[in-house]
Amino acid sequence: MSSSAKDSQSSDSVAVNTMSAIASSQGSSAVYTPPILKLPVELLRMIFSHCNEDDDFRNTRPDVRLVCQDFELVVAPILAQGWSGCLDLPLNKHSMDGLAGIRPIFASHLKAIRLCTQRLNKIGKIDCSDPELNRGRRQRLVEEQDWSFKEYKENLAWLNERITSHNREAEEQQKYFMSGAALPNLLRALQKLRQCRDRSVSLGVYDLDWRTPCDFENELEHFGVDTAHITNDTSSTLQILASAVSLSDYPVNSIELQLLDQRVQACNIEARDIFWSKLTSVSGFSVRILPGLSCIQEDPEPIVSVFQSDGWHLSMVDHCFDEIDDSVPLTCFHQANYGALHHHIRSKTFKTVTLRNIQARDDFLSSDLNLQSDSVESLDMSDVFFERQSDDNERPPASLAFLPYLKSLRKLQNLTLEKISDDTVSPSYPVQTEKTQWAGQAEIQAGLDALIAKAKAGLH
Repeated sequence: MSSSAKDSQSSDSVAVNTMSAIASSQGSSAVYTPPILKLPVELLRMIFSHCNEDDDFRNTRPDVRLVCQDFELVVAPILAQGWSGCLDLPLNKHSMDGLAGIRPIFASHLKAIRLCTQRLNKIGKIDCSDPELNRGRRQRLVEEQDWSFKEYKENLAWLNERITSHNREAEEQQKYFMSGAALPNLLRALQKLRQCRDRSVSLGVYDLDWRTPCDFENELEHFGVDTAHITNDTSSTLQILASAVSLSDYPVNSIELQLLDQRVQACNIEARDIFWSKLTSVSGFSVRILPGLSCIQEDPEPIVSVFQSDGWHLSMVDHCFDEIDDSVPLTCFHQANYGALHHHIRSKTFKTVTLRNIQARDDFLSSDLNLQSDSVESLDMSDVFFERQSDDNERPPASLAFLPYLKSLRKLQNLTLEKISDDTVSPSYPVQTEKTQWAGQAEIQAGLDALIAKAKAGLH
């Protein structure tokens, strides 16, 4: 069966289920039919098909309550069942009003609320006051874009209208943000969640790399207008979350941060923004470092670095502990990416550490992660690569410094090593290829001694 046929069948099924729900709720003698169900099946199918597209529906879901009461009462339960439960919301009046008015049926399925950190900045209108400059620009675009003089004037007028509209939206967002109106709406939503749920919802923020509204970015570039007119204010957005949690006394249990790689914009999280460190209800937090839009265009499946702290457990995937290098496909663990979180993470004590796909130098566990030798009890490392440094001619091979450090972890009871390679011994030298697990200090010390002897032999 084709995908379109499946979608059609699914939509018809939803419509039938909706009609059945109406009948069962009203009884067999009911004569009233909600207006929404008087629509042709084809239109109902279009509605449900559109609402099934999660990328679109996550922004339109708050509007369900604005359609009509009958639609909400009957259709909302069906839509809620197939919903991912995650709300990504821009900080504007429309979205936050929708969040404040969230109905119990959706609130009961809610898993995460993430607020967008993006702030619109005004764009300067195209300057046409200088005749010579205007003439040169027109001549260039007529040649490059194969425009007629009339098309140039039309495109210039259209672009100035879009800039005016964008600036109006930026001004409205700024006024809304400065008014503090987002806080009461978020507060009302958290209070509703406390009333209708028996478990907590994850809270967080997310950055975006859309530096201009994408529908006229190319035109801005054609006319030589700087396109970096959007910034991500992670710090202020976290402060809104902190205030809402404090005032509502909401028992949040986890925090999710989706931040952009520092090559797009340095993280501005400050120590005061890490509000969850003082909350006993929060068991952990996670950070996802996202690649910029340019990286996504070059690689349809770009690497997303993940850091997760769950109580005593630290987990990191796809990180680099070398110097910042645009050619490195992993995300560096440093302050530019994490802001004050970098110091916060280094100051924590972990008993269990899991590391996957790591590019490192020999002392990264102690100098970068600041792991305490008297606290780590379990260490699991896979796909770790020690790269040659600029001063490696003056230093011993990385594995001959790293492996002895592991021996110094006197409380370590479980050690797992797999696909560990050291370029400082020889190109892609295999320190440990197959997955090996050691339990207890005696077994760990003996295993590490064997690896050290093997690495020394590899030098000759």
